[in-house]
Amino acid sequence: MKTPCRLLSFCVAAVFSAFFLSSALAQSKVRITSVTLSTRSVGITNFDSTAVDVSGWWFCNQFIYQTLGGAIAPGETRQFTVNTLNQNGSDLGLYNSPDFGNPAAMQDFLQWGSGFNGRESVAVAKKIWTTGHFLALPPTGKTLHCRGLSETGLRDNNWFAGWPSATFPVPDITFESATVTGGEWRIIAVSPYLTSAHRVDAGSAFGNALVEVAAPTITELGNGRIDVRFPATGARQFTRLRAEF
Repeated sequence: MKTPCRLLSFCVAAVFSAFFLSSALAQSKVRITSVTLSTRSVGITNFDSTAVDVSGWWFCNQFIYQTLGGAIAPGETRQFTVNTLNQNGSDLGLYNSPDFGNPAAMQDFLQWGSGFNGRESVAVAKKIWTTGHFLALPPTGKTLHCRGLSETGLRDNNWFAGWPSATFPVPDITFESATVTGGEWRIIAVSPYLTSAHRVDAGSAFGNALVEVAAPTITELGNGRIDVRFPATGARQFTRLRAEF
């Protein structure tokens, strides 16, 4: 199911933004929240209310092992480099001990590019992954981001591709400018999401339901900046820019 994750709403007279995320930091867990394959950088977030010492924790990818080290403060995201990651197809498991065949020791898991890698069977036994499922490789230089934390249930649809970010959650969409020229809206914004994930909604009266614009023109300007254009209709138009995946 596609779920809106960031909204940027504005009209000619006012600009405001809203942020929606289904998961809460109050849940006490440590999870993998980003993987940037081009740099082999892995983000780990502590969703606990107290610091977690990960000095005895391990990464496991295709039966290659690496310790983490240090502590992660409540709500903090730390970046780790896993030099052995296969950028074209691999698994990545996070463990709180070197008991790699034990589902209770596995904290998190994902795999990309291909299925049936490494410790997939452990993740399936833990009921956080589906046999043979894998994430599509993100575009070059982009990152696999976690949507949020779930205490139980499958995690294999809990990911989306976007621009790299060293924090969780990824930054909100930010507004730079909006102009109407020759009957056309032009919005410049900075967004962590892929160009194809963006949607535009518009309406002509405050309080009325906004309707998705059928075919906006969205151009990537680099470094997360996008140029969004679509026809302007009516004397007053209210517009919302969002990303869904």
